[in-house]
Parts: sequence; structure tokens; C-alpha cells
Amino acid sequence: MVSGPAEQEHTSLLWQDERVPSWPCARQLPLPHLAALLARCQAVVGHDSGVTHLAAAVGTTTLALFGPTDPCVWGPRSRRACVLQPRVPQPLTLQNLTPEIVTQTLDALVRETFPFVPSQIPCTIKQV
Repeated sequence: MVSGPAEQEHTSLLWQDERVPSWPCARQLPLPHLAALLARCQAVVGHDSGVTHLAAAVGTTTLALFGPTDPCVWGPRSRRACVLQPRVPQPLTLQNLTPEIVTQTLDALVRETFPFVPSQIPCTIKQV
């Protein structure tokens, strides 16, 4: 888990919830340290954020979860990055991306069994 000042209120609630696994957390790291940490990850799952873009920029397999923003404009640019977005006509909110579809997509990316090669498609989006 990565968090900065903008997520402090939300992450403090997560750490108090007994249902949330006790994952390692990197809190408020300087940008070069965060980039080095993300580069060492096997994969990163994030929303439309600077951290997700940084993970893609350092070459880590990245699954970006998008809601209403246009991933063809704002999505991460990397041959190892993919965007997951709800299929229209569903509301384009992250609540419409089930944990199962996120973990299935991430598993396929990590195993390199994803149905297409992200680097060969100009705007790599999987709508579910």
C-alpha cells in the first residue's frame, strides 16, 4: 500500500478495519524513493493517480483502474500498463469494477496470458 498526504484520512480508516489485511505500507516517501520501490514491485494496481503513472513510467506491470476520466487521454503510457474500466452503459465508477475482475485481470497480466499485448495497442483498455 502506498499513501501520501492526500490519502491520509482514508488510509487511517483502513488500518483500523479488522477486515483489511495488514499489508506493508509506504507512507509519504520522497518521490525518488517511491519510484525505486515501485520499480521493484512485480505489479502495481492503482487508480488514475500520479503513483500509478509513476509505476508505469519505471516499467512495472501496472493495472490502472479508471472511472469517468478518459484513459485514452489520461491513462498511463507504458508497454507494461493496462487500463481496466467499467463497460458503458454502466456508470463509470470504480464501484463497478468487482474485486474478482480486478484480480483476474492482474493475474493474466502477471502471467502474461492477457488476451492482447498492451504495447501493440495505442490505447489499452479492457472494459468489463
